[in-house]
Amino acid sequence: MFDYDWGPEFNDSDATGNPTNAPPPILHVIKMMVPRVDGDGNELGGVPTVQRDAPLGTYLGWNITSGPSDATYDGRPFHAGQVCNYVGGMVPFAVKAADKKPGDPRLSLEERYHTHTGYVAAVTAAANNAFSQGYLLAADRDVLIAQAKDSDVLCVNFNTVTKTCLDP
Repeated sequence: MFDYDWGPEFNDSDATGNPTNAPPPILHVIKMMVPRVDGDGNELGGVPTVQRDAPLGTYLGWNITSGPSDATYDGRPFHAGQVCNYVGGMVPFAVKAADKKPGDPRLSLEERYHTHTGYVAAVTAAANNAFSQGYLLAADRDVLIAQAKDSDVLCVNFNTVTKTCLDP
């Protein structure tokens, strides 16, 4: 990460004031430490969460901004194609193994959970784990499990009117 010198009228600690150095010179490069990740690319350790323990994809603490080669690029040059820190991203798992893009080593949802019931079981186990360790309130655990039951993750018979999965 770069440490910029925005000038004497700019307050680095809260990003206020007048940045008089434009473009700002780089004072030095700050060494970045990153966490270890599992086979899905999700961070290891920390507080147990349902997203970590029953993931639907790889969750990122960063994102990439669009650039001229992207269909959604709107022509603005500011940080085009560069890392956009502090705006998380997510790379979803393929639903079936046959849907995986070449080179993607991550298991598909179907390989991972097999069925909607398997996904709900994984969410239930993850929510109960966080609850039993004191990181999740019972009411929040129950909401997460209900959301998994009502989701369309690996649901064969999803009712679009009631937005519920009708699988057993």
